Amino acid sequence: MTTYAAAHPRPQAGPRPLRPLPLWQAVVLFAVPAVGLALAVYWLWPVLTDLGLPAIDARYWASTAFMAALLAAALAAYALEGNPLNWTAFIARYRLQTPDRRVWLWAGGGFLVMGLLSLPAQLLLPAVYQWLNFTPPEAYVDARPALWLALFNLTINVLGEELWWRGFILPRQELTHGRLAWLIHGVLWALFHSYKWWVVPAMLITCQVIPFVCQRTKNTWPGLLIHFALNGISVLLSNL
Repeated sequence: MTTYAAAHPRPQAGPRPLRPLPLWQAVVLFAVPAVGLALAVYWLWPVLTDLGLPAIDARYWASTAFMAALLAAALAAYALEGNPLNWTAFIARYRLQTPDRRVWLWAGGGFLVMGLLSLPAQLLLPAVYQWLNFTPPEAYVDARPALWLALFNLTINVLGEELWWRGFILPRQELTHGRLAWLIHGVLWALFHSYKWWVVPAMLITCQVIPFVCQRTKNTWPGLLIHFALNGISVLLSNL
């Protein structure tokens, strides 16, 4: 016999109403991870190298450790907001609804625009550095990690950043800044990369694309797709 409860299941509770995110709080939510990333690169990386890891592996493990912490923070933030612990509410809060044709088109357009903006930056920056007689500090190692480590780092990196920036923070910024939320978000995201401050001027431009597309579509998937595709191409090219 079918019970009434089985025939009429209770709808799952949705996420709590969002609260606007003041600018100063957004600055803190970007600045704390920026400090964490700098520590991962300039402290944890040397520590792991001193422990005997090859420099390139230590670099990737230090980055992965930080990004795993950022991903954990994104998941914890969902719970700390008092949201119900069910998948439907999580998808709604972090705007992870299945992409439709419109979202896919925006993601594809954003990928092309971000790629086109990145090329001039990569070509012009060396010339600007040379004109300024400036040699950028070395923040990377001229070596290739194991492909599995690079892909693992890529996955944790993209999930951590996109769920924290575009899933958790951007929707609340939209309530505060309206149509300009993507612009403010993009500037803060560029400054998050201050551990390699010499590329921040170029990133002030390229980091606007993903926030704009995610705000326009009210969906986090374009950020995940664009971020994964662009960084994935870099991983594949570096392992050729």
